[in-house]
Order: sequence, then structure tokens, then C-alpha cells
Amino acid sequence: MMINPKFLLYYINSDQMPLVKLLEFIWINEIKFKVPVLFNHIYNKLEVQNAIWITKIIMTLFLYSFHLNNVCRFWDYLLANSIFDISAIICSLIVANRCKILGMEDLH
Repeated sequence: MMINPKFLLYYINSDQMPLVKLLEFIWINEIKFKVPVLFNHIYNKLEVQNAIWITKIIMTLFLYSFHLNNVCRFWDYLLANSIFDISAIICSLIVANRCKILGMEDLH
């Protein structure tokens, strides 16, 4: 899994984090395309930086942010597909929490 082209986990923590940057780029474009209202709210109104949350989720493969039972399900999905589907999981989580996110006026 570390160097398998389907997963490329070796590159998550390598110098300059090329895989993390690529996965962030994929996620940003996916959310921008699928749910532009959420994208605008997160990045324009709340002014959330990727380093605060998306980078952390990708680099820890959900372990830092979610319960282990959920993480196991996410990993099952990623193992059945590829590391590039991490954006689909994150996008689904964002859409599932749409009302809470849109109700936020700021990050405090």
C-alpha cells in the first residue's frame, strides 16, 4: 500500500507533501463543483484555511478527527477504491453537515 499506485501512502508524509496537496486540490474542486454554496460559505465567509482541517484529515487518514468505528468504514471504502476517493468521503461528510455549516457565522 505504501507505494502501490492505487494508494501511494508513502507520499502523504514525504517532503513537500505532493499527495496531500493533490488530494486537497481534488477535494476543493469536487466541493466547488458539487456544492458551490458550501464551498463559498467555508472558504469565503468563514475564511477557513485548509491547514486547519482538510490537511489534518488527509494526513491522519481520519484518525485524529473521527471515532475508530467510522475510520474503519472509511478505510474499507478507500481500500476497495483508491486514496483519491478520500475527497468523496470528505465531501459526503460536509454535505451531511450542510445545515450546521451554513448556520455558522464564524469559527468561534
